[in-house]
Amino acid sequence: MTGIQPALQLPPQAGFDAFAGPLTFDQDENRLVPGIDDRNRRRVRMCYWKQWQRPRRRIRNLLSLGVVRLAAVMTGRSRKGDWRLSKASALKRGMSNAWLKQQGLLSFRDLWVQAQGYV
Repeated sequence: MTGIQPALQLPPQAGFDAFAGPLTFDQDENRLVPGIDDRNRRRVRMCYWKQWQRPRRRIRNLLSLGVVRLAAVMTGRSRKGDWRLSKASALKRGMSNAWLKQQGLLSFRDLWVQAQGYV
């Protein structure tokens, strides 16, 4: 066959049946649940960032979380949106996964593994 190939090539027997059924730990969970965890952590970082509101408070809080002064100032004074800055390295360093867990954020992956009885 020549010409333009389709962007997505599914196996001949794959249809809606390929997406049906419960998620299993070995297959789909390894892709799905970490993505939910990442997005949830990013959303919480964004909420903290919005809560701090003023650049001076943002810089002060980032410094108290152990972020390097230059990175804290550059991030705190940025005019980028909250969602975009929630992916910034300064926020990821300051509000690390361990810090978020200490604040009480639950991991969907840990809850999934516990609910499935793998622990």
